[in-house]
Amino acid sequence: MYVSLMERKGIEKGMEKGMEKGIEKGMALKQIAMARKMLAAGEPDDKILAYAEISPEQLEKIREENSSSIH
Repeated sequence: MYVSLMERKGIEKGMEKGMEKGIEKGMALKQIAMARKMLAAGEPDDKILAYAEISPEQLEKIREENSSSIH
């Protein structure tokens, strides 16, 4: 099957973008996991926000998810 140079470049660019998105998603999941562990350990919010590098809104959402899974 013949693939033109333009098509090949397009495919490479698409793969590159897909990998970048995958890496970003993986990093976000790691940050959320860290925040959950820190919450469970009773760490203060300011420390969780600083170390997990998440927003206060994300922390609140994690806290809500944790409390709803407990009940």
